Amino acid sequence: IEKVRPCGNYSRLCTDIPLVEANKDYPGGGIGAVIPNQDYVVQFDIGLHPAVAKDILGRRLREITSCIHCPSFEEQCLEAVVTGGAMWGNLGMPILGDKSYDCMGGCGQGCSYALGRSQEDVGALDCLKHDLCSAWKSVRSGTAVKGYCHDPD
Repeated sequence: IEKVRPCGNYSRLCTDIPLVEANKDYPGGGIGAVIPNQDYVVQFDIGLHPAVAKDILGRRLREITSCIHCPSFEEQCLEAVVTGGAMWGNLGMPILGDKSYDCMGGCGQGCSYALGRSQEDVGALDCLKHDLCSAWKSVRSGTAVKGYCHDPD
């Protein structure tokens, strides 16, 4: 997690490693499958996408489109190299389950959802993005992060 960097740090240098882009949907299976032991440059966003912020705030504030001195909402893209199916355990955080971040990219906590998969496919690229984002947020916040990482893709 300490190797998470702003987007471009790894993706510009590691052009031989598949890139899993933030704000891009990947179909399940086939091209969207996570290959065990394959390294990926995985990107994710933090912050709040302006369209998502407008939608959420618009439900409560009628005049959100004409707001003066409203905060600007934006996202920051981060990336790291993640190995498909990697066993990250509890990230050194006792508050997390021992195997919470095992089977990286496996679409669920730990390896629970990856058990029935073939040896050629341990999960999905969108799940790999979510797993990295969730792990990063858990370490940064010092607590277990549950739910989606609010990326509109």
